[in-house]
Amino acid sequence: MQNDKTRRYPDGAIDFDYYRGRAMALRAQTIRRLARRMSMRTAAVIVAMVLAVAALALSPARGQDDAAAAIPKALEAPALIG
Repeated sequence: MQNDKTRRYPDGAIDFDYYRGRAMALRAQTIRRLARRMSMRTAAVIVAMVLAVAALALSPARGQDDAAAAIPKALEAPALIG
């Protein structure tokens, strides 16, 4: 299929500079869109990681309950001996 609207110079030669510039503009636009999408995904991952770290930092440690329960037992042990 031949395009009748091919851009040409007045002497009939195809205007390759026009098409080269157009291709470069489309390529740059595509790269910008991809970068924007990737930055949004990266930002979402970073927010998720920050929330996960905050949740871990604010939650009590698993071993902390066991250690707290062991303190009264340790204090009672000498009383049983003496």
